[in-house]
Order: sequence, then structure tokens, then C-alpha cells
Amino acid sequence: MLFYQVELIKHGHDTCLEFMEFAASGDYAETQAHFHSTMEITVIVDGEGFFKSSGAEHPFGKGDCFIFNSMEPHNIFSENASASLKYLSLNFVPSFISSLEMEDFNLRYLEPFYFTNRSCRIPYPEPCAKEVGTLFGKIQTALYEKKTATRSR
Repeated sequence: MLFYQVELIKHGHDTCLEFMEFAASGDYAETQAHFHSTMEITVIVDGEGFFKSSGAEHPFGKGDCFIFNSMEPHNIFSENASASLKYLSLNFVPSFISSLEMEDFNLRYLEPFYFTNRSCRIPYPEPCAKEVGTLFGKIQTALYEKKTATRSR
């Protein structure tokens, strides 16, 4: 059995952004139901299973994305005990988005998190899921390169 979770950008008292990598196999390919004050975007890098959110189960596969509003209970689990699971998550406080210096900022950027009649899943064939997956991969690569460069000094 394997389990690891790496915070690539720290989340804490003085930060409003967290980027995490999660991987598990065997009996540990499940997270406990939880919620947090941050909004969350998750991309499935590898594996299949289900996300539970607000009492509903949403199937997922490689490349799918999920979005969760703050304080929205959710958890993830793989389809069977021998499966492996890997995903990347970006958590942020809504004020982080509004604090960015963008001339064209609009609250529409946060709308997907607030709809109650939406599915939290964005399936991989959707262009949005592909783009988010690509961006998360670039973030992960950049953070690892930065971490490696910092260690070699």
C-alpha cells in the first residue's frame, strides 16, 4: 500500500493558495469526507472511482475535473482496493481571484462554484477539462523545477 500527499504550495494562515499532489493505492485509495473554507479544483491524473459530494456519487476517470465550493463536503475513493489513484488539487480562497490585477475581472470566474444545480464533474472530453489538466501539469512541472533549483543552491 502506498500513500503520499505533497503540498507544493503551502496553505496556511498567511497564504490563500494551495496546490497539492495526492497518490494512493490499495486500501488507502480513499479520502475521508471533509470540507474546507477554500474552493477546490481537482484533476484526476490516473485512476478511476467516485467522488461523493452533497450526498451524490460522481464517477470519474483519468482527465476528469471536479470543482467544489467552500464548505461543500466531499471525498474520493477508487473503484476497488487494488486500484491506484493520483490527482492534483488547487485550493484557493475566493478573495484570491478578486485580488488579481486583471482589467477584465468579473465575478463570472467564480460562478461555477456557486451553482447548486450543477454537477461538480467536468468530464475529460470537455475542452475545459483538457485545458485545466494541461495547466495543472505545467504548474506541477514548474513547482518541481523550482524546488529542485532551490535544493541545488
